[in-house]
Amino acid sequence: MVRQASVSSIEEESQGTIHISLEHNPETSILTINLIRAHNLLPRDPDGMANPYFRLTLLPGQRTSAQCRIHRKTLNPVLEEEFIFELSSEEVATTTLELLLYEYDQFSTDECVGYVRIPLDNLDLSSRLDLWRSISPYEKPKDKDLGDVMFSVSYLPSAERLTVVVVRARNLRLADDSKVDLNPFIKVCISSGTKKLKKKKTSTAHGTNSPTWNEALVFSVHREKLKNIAMEVAAYHDNKLGSDECIGRVRLPPDSEDGIHCQELLTEKSMPARWYSLG
Repeated sequence: MVRQASVSSIEEESQGTIHISLEHNPETSILTINLIRAHNLLPRDPDGMANPYFRLTLLPGQRTSAQCRIHRKTLNPVLEEEFIFELSSEEVATTTLELLLYEYDQFSTDECVGYVRIPLDNLDLSSRLDLWRSISPYEKPKDKDLGDVMFSVSYLPSAERLTVVVVRARNLRLADDSKVDLNPFIKVCISSGTKKLKKKKTSTAHGTNSPTWNEALVFSVHREKLKNIAMEVAAYHDNKLGSDECIGRVRLPPDSEDGIHCQELLTEKSMPARWYSLG
């Protein structure tokens, strides 16, 4: 609490503060980052709470990233997670640590609400360095808003059947804004590692950027292979003449917070329908 009180010039628009520690070992080229706790996060739920988690990225180039676990119903989460990255002394001098604060939403797209960027070049990381940093509000870049798609994923173990129900999409647009009225369809691709296994697509909607499908795409996936399955959901514009244009895509890696939750599918048999932002 003494360290917390020493934090100076925290702006009124701050999304809260985060306490972290950093240490770099030049002999092993290991950078150790500890997320310790966050304090005074802004409420996001009607009950005055939040469901926060942080993503860590080493800039430039977003060459390395990681994510902490989700903390439910709290404005002062005790994080207590350690992350280790391989980074030489030369790389440390040109690296900035970016922390993105997200609000988890079971039924919609997780929202990025804040960020912290810490250049490492002027820090003494020869021993553990404790830092408190204010979390600045995050604004989503408008030029990357390609729209959202809603779908659910379920698995029937007895039939070894994976079902993706594509419900609808909203606010679809091509990156160059070359067309207003689109003829969109959704293509779902199942892969394992770098090998694409199967792909299926919905019907094409016409003259709309907010279509509704409610179509089920069914894939045969062996139970033992489910944990290694990745999925890509992509929105396309049917050009009629010429090649179809990709609007954007969502990638769900196997067994990650943003991906296909293998154990959830095996036990609860479904991931409920929610919105995913196209990128």
